Amino acid sequence: MLQLIPSTTPLRTFEDQLDTIRAVAVFPDRRRMITGSKDKTHRIWDLETGVVLKKMEGHSREVWALGVSRDGQIIASGDRGGELIAWHGETGGDENDSTIREWDPSNWQQVGHPWEGHTDDINTIAIDLTGTLVASASYEMHVRLWRLTDRQNIAIFEHSSSVYTVTFSVDGRHILSGGDDHKISEWEVPKGVYAKASFYS
Repeated sequence: MLQLIPSTTPLRTFEDQLDTIRAVAVFPDRRRMITGSKDKTHRIWDLETGVVLKKMEGHSREVWALGVSRDGQIIASGDRGGELIAWHGETGGDENDSTIREWDPSNWQQVGHPWEGHTDDINTIAIDLTGTLVASASYEMHVRLWRLTDRQNIAIFEHSSSVYTVTFSVDGRHILSGGDDHKISEWEVPKGVYAKASFYS
């Protein structure tokens, strides 16, 4: 039987985050990654040089979840307090404020009013391939589906327990989620959501 020998020396380490790293995602260009930390910040890194390209602040609680759209133009992040932020652009609340906030990439100022929905920690986030929908999973036993164009919560999928992971199917027609109930649940994205998008037609 093959005996596995643990590797104790990484090829490289990226050091600059000030607290525990809870989330990481690689951009589609394969040249950058983004990390989220308990220090309430994100950092975008150059994967070749290891240099921090940008530090992003906006959350008021620890960042627990990250997602990057297929074109690299949207970053979605969720924190321990239930707040979800959609960051738009190429470069990349508190415990009782379970909202979604949108930010202008030219000055990183908040746009409009917060998006309301979640009431507890957001554990994971997924962005569909068109970059028009975001799914977020929370301790509150809900998966929520959001439309970025008008900032609306367009569907709620209720689990029997806390939800820790969520993703879209390849064709974008279904959402898969899992949690404390020890099973994967498949949900149908509401009909008509992609009616004006040619990606899945």
